[in-house]
Amino acid sequence: MNNNQQDMQELENLRQQVSEFKQRMDQQQIINDRLFRRSMTSNVSWFKHTNGWMSVIGILLMPLLVIAFRAGIGMQWAPIVVLCIVIVLEAIFNFWQIRNISASMFATSDLLTVRSKMLAFKRREILQMVIEVPLLILWCIWAFMTAESTNPIGMSPLVPSVGFGIGLIIAFSIFFFEMRTLNKTLRELEDFTSAQE
Repeated sequence: MNNNQQDMQELENLRQQVSEFKQRMDQQQIINDRLFRRSMTSNVSWFKHTNGWMSVIGILLMPLLVIAFRAGIGMQWAPIVVLCIVIVLEAIFNFWQIRNISASMFATSDLLTVRSKMLAFKRREILQMVIEVPLLILWCIWAFMTAESTNPIGMSPLVPSVGFGIGLIIAFSIFFFEMRTLNKTLRELEDFTSAQE
């Protein structure tokens, strides 16, 4: 009988140790989840800043673009107005896009929802680039074909062409860096969620 009580005591101690171990593991998982979410928030926060600031800079540069294109190389008003409309529409899209990714999303949503929102963000960014680049190239062809032969201040058409080239290089650099970061974030989300299951 004494041996039976001793076995029961050992079994009870073992259950208590397993229970304590499980509590510590749950607490560790909660801490890991919080750290992971904080890391994801910092990884993605620059999307918001970059898209937001690029939109603001684009809108602030519109008057300078109008002056450079109209007075500088004698461009017609129609391409200038179309460019300004595209810049405003892109800014609206970018602000809508970054509004969908918030720090609270990482803090409160389950990781599968976060992953699906990040995938949607990535698809929209790719679609935006696929639509904008060909339209911008067509716009350049149209704008320079309709430019007046008289050049009010004698600016060479090479100046806006170089500016356009530099702008494309910057846009593609930001886009590819954004895609690398998004892919890394999505991979980490997938790894973390599969590890939790």
